[in-house]
Amino acid sequence: MNIRELAAEIGVSPATVSIVLNDRPGVSDETRKRIKEAIEEAGYVPAVRKKKTTHQILLLKCVLGEGLLTEENQGFVGMIVDASMQTLTEKGYSPTLMRVQLGSESVLENIEFSKYEGVIVIATEIRKEQFRMLEKIPIPFVCVDNMMPGMEYSCVGIDNEENVRIALEYAAECGYKRIGYLKSSYDAQNFEDRARAFYHFAEMYHLEVREEDEIALNSSMMKAYEEMKAYLDSHDKGNLPPCFFADNDIIALGAMKAFRHRDFEIPEDVAIVGFDDIPYSAVCSPSLTTVQVSRQLIGKVAAGQLIERMQDEKYRKVKTRISGDLIVRTSMKK
Repeated sequence: MNIRELAAEIGVSPATVSIVLNDRPGVSDETRKRIKEAIEEAGYVPAVRKKKTTHQILLLKCVLGEGLLTEENQGFVGMIVDASMQTLTEKGYSPTLMRVQLGSESVLENIEFSKYEGVIVIATEIRKEQFRMLEKIPIPFVCVDNMMPGMEYSCVGIDNEENVRIALEYAAECGYKRIGYLKSSYDAQNFEDRARAFYHFAEMYHLEVREEDEIALNSSMMKAYEEMKAYLDSHDKGNLPPCFFADNDIIALGAMKAFRHRDFEIPEDVAIVGFDDIPYSAVCSPSLTTVQVSRQLIGKVAAGQLIERMQDEKYRKVKTRISGDLIVRTSMKK
């Protein structure tokens, strides 16, 4: 009998049995007593393992295709990873970063999870149809940068609804009556959440959105630039909305370059507000008004939540959303 079979027989998770076997906190006295009695009755003897000298934590960066969001977004995800690793190290854990290319569900079967006590999953690029693959992770884990709707996973991510509201409220305060949407053509949960919030708050703040004002652009800056140029070539300059919201700063900056190339003045002819506050947003000309979310805070909270998750089974359903602030720069005007 292995630990999984024993856990199934008792009616608890393998992680809970492991906690009792290793005499760690996080299980009630009643449950601990019941598990110990079942272990004794079954005559279960755990496999002898070499004693760990450090508490190993795996940071699993899941990448889809070219990794546009995890590896080419001016260090956005990198800052989250760095903050998580620093926090874990300060708490006495030894973090290891592993990059996996998402393709089939079998990608997780090749990972030796028994070496680790917990996992932080960088889930930015994981799509809905892939959510359930994470159920194969046999140890406590926390998903980061994806709230995994419909799944009972512990998650830490961006409060997309509140942050989009901040951006559109400011557009209304600036006096704009019509707004366009520079929508990512890349399929990601964060973008889906932002799209839903965009239309909801545009209506709330009485901002007109016409069908032709939704423009799908690539999440690569150069491709967004080329696609926006092509759009402007086929549309009348005088019929564009005076303000645009972009799904992220990469798209906003690519579009701004296209506008300038086609002799638009920003913000006089068209204003833009982005999302993420990547470093280049502050130094480009004009500088980009954008929503800033603390990547360091996301990483720190994720690490703390994983530690709680490893110590207490109840933490498996905790979802934490991090809100942000609007950074007002020169791409918008009142």
